[in-house]
Amino acid sequence: MARHTFEFGFPAVEVGPRPLPILDHSYKIIQASPPRTGSTVLYNLLYGFICPAKPSSETNNEIKQIVITHNTDLNYWEERLSGVRYQELKGVKWYFVCSERQSLKPPRIIDPKYYHKKNLLRIQFEELNETPEYPLEQIVENLYAKLKNLLPSDVKLDKESAINRINKMNLRYEEIKDKGFDYVDEFYGLHGSHRNRND
Repeated sequence: MARHTFEFGFPAVEVGPRPLPILDHSYKIIQASPPRTGSTVLYNLLYGFICPAKPSSETNNEIKQIVITHNTDLNYWEERLSGVRYQELKGVKWYFVCSERQSLKPPRIIDPKYYHKKNLLRIQFEELNETPEYPLEQIVENLYAKLKNLLPSDVKLDKESAINRINKMNLRYEEIKDKGFDYVDEFYGLHGSHRNRND
């Protein structure tokens, strides 16, 4: 079976004949980010806004309404989810929400050739990084405003649920922060020793 390769060496979704299932929603978000760009915070915010009681999906689970992936080849996802190729997705709109981190060397960004896409929202690491000067409430307000400009007008976004989810995620991290990186909290997709890594 053919595989797709992309930057940073993360495994991509296998390309095969398996059809996608019929979905019960009219839109899909592909949260496609390079690693170490605040993507864990980003996808937990997305879940908090839209479906706060649901656990984060495993990476590359394309049947979910919010797809979490490090595969930043947006052309791959558009081909994979194309309504022309998969009639099950006909009429479903998809939106890319991608975090970037310019300060790393090399910078962790998506390919600039995608920047013109109208269904793309790019979020910088600094917009997701909570500090005393930039508290969680401001992070949520900023992302809320940008998502409202991106997503269909009938999509409901709950700011309070987004704040609550991140607060609970932070509490959970305090419980697992001394565990090895191979430990994963499945609800938040949060690893032990997740933050302030040097890799």
